[in-house]
Amino acid sequence: MLTLDPSIITEMKTIVVSTDFSPASETALLYALAIAKRNGSRVLITHVVTENYQLISDEAQKRAIDEAWRDAQALVTEQFIAGRLDDVPYQLRIERGDVWDRLSDLITKETVDLLVIGTSGHRRLGKLLLGSTAEKIFRQASCPVLSVGPRARKNVPPGGPRKILFCTGFSHHSLMAGARAIWMAQRLQASLILLNVVADAKRRSAEQRKDLIQSNQRRLRELVPADAGLAAQPEVLVEFGNAGECILETATKHKVDLIVLGVRQSAGFYQRLRGATASRVVTGASCPVLTVRTPATEA
Repeated sequence: MLTLDPSIITEMKTIVVSTDFSPASETALLYALAIAKRNGSRVLITHVVTENYQLISDEAQKRAIDEAWRDAQALVTEQFIAGRLDDVPYQLRIERGDVWDRLSDLITKETVDLLVIGTSGHRRLGKLLLGSTAEKIFRQASCPVLSVGPRARKNVPPGGPRKILFCTGFSHHSLMAGARAIWMAQRLQASLILLNVVADAKRRSAEQRKDLIQSNQRRLRELVPADAGLAAQPEVLVEFGNAGECILETATKHKVDLIVLGVRQSAGFYQRLRGATASRVVTGASCPVLTVRTPATEA
């Protein structure tokens, strides 16, 4: 019997929000601040100015940096007036270079526990934080990544997510994600839905499908420790079909506030971006998606 252990999850002491000042990034900041307030975290609001140093002048680079500082100050002022920064220690960071390189350095130097990104971008000197850049971030980052996609609703639940959906195929790489989902449900007193998607339903008889549903529902229940201390018993669901579609349909039907997925660090992910379940869910979900990567030594 496999049971997830949320006690192995560390506190969220430091949260980095990568912003490009787009609507998706602003929504991402709202989610980050809500989580930070609940967990007593400090927040590093970070923008990376990207440019081709061979094609633009020093003066143009300086203008881009100055513009970024003005945008960042305006963003912080707006959040301060709205009271969202009350009791939240924060810093502004303006970095220059490749988005992932700068974020990767920051994760290591600041011992970051959560990275928050908006996956619909604002153009600044020809660079966008979406597509392969966002995918690279959540597949390479050593910390969990909260991605706010272009369809994510802007009304952020006070105090953080109230209903969490965790999808698992019972694979090894989903275990850390499951422990994180239970930990967040504990801390936020949120309701938890556990989902398993079976792909090859057409090859099974009605009786086989029924037996599989019962078996996998039992396995889902066994994932949650008896002493988890959740606000309510998790709901367990088994669906048949395409994983990405089933996750999105379930999230919409149950009006969840957060989807949690385990992801692999794959050397060949550039060749399969369009087909990746996590990428599809991030871009299609009406709520943020928390991805937790399997450590490289365990992949």
